[in-house]
Amino acid sequence: MKTTRQAARRRPAPFAALLVTSLSLMASVASAHKHAPHAAAESSAAVSSPMGSSAAAGAGIAPDSAGRPDGAPAAPRRYAMPGMWEALVEHPHNKLVHFPLALAVVAALLLVLGRRWPELDAAGRWLVWLAALGGVAAYVSGRLQEEAFDGEPKEWLVNLHEKWGLSTAIALVAWAQLTVWKPARKRAWLWGLVVAALVLITGFYGGIVAHGE
Repeated sequence: MKTTRQAARRRPAPFAALLVTSLSLMASVASAHKHAPHAAAESSAAVSSPMGSSAAAGAGIAPDSAGRPDGAPAAPRRYAMPGMWEALVEHPHNKLVHFPLALAVVAALLLVLGRRWPELDAAGRWLVWLAALGGVAAYVSGRLQEEAFDGEPKEWLVNLHEKWGLSTAIALVAWAQLTVWKPARKRAWLWGLVVAALVLITGFYGGIVAHGE
């Protein structure tokens, strides 16, 4: 009876670990979407600012037919939402990268927690395979999009990001193989920490490519 009560008291622990894992997954995906489009907001504020129109009037600049001073920038147009299918297939790399980023970090966390709660180990190994598939898809789609940066100022950064992405994809596939190789399965969490670091570094450079000014 004593052993049964102790097991019952310890049972909620895996559920707490799963809660932590879910929160970390949502946080990693949300952080991947953060960017700061300040330039458009500043230009919009400058156009609509009463100070701007007063300064133009004081300088003797005549307004045009729309009420704007000559030479003043036009107000930004409202963004037109593309069709659902077009939005899904356009720039696939920008969407696929979120899968290895989130899944690899959570898989590493589950494998580490699986040392204490073995029931989490199986879920971690499944996520490793999903992260590996996502990593390969992200690398291939990235190679298809990198031509757009040829001759551009960010070309060197894209090439650096591509090299880190190749290393990460290879590491993810190797990690997946370790999860099914029994002699190495118990140590797969160590390689997972290395892969998680590679994923984060690759994602960091990719974020600069996508959102850097």
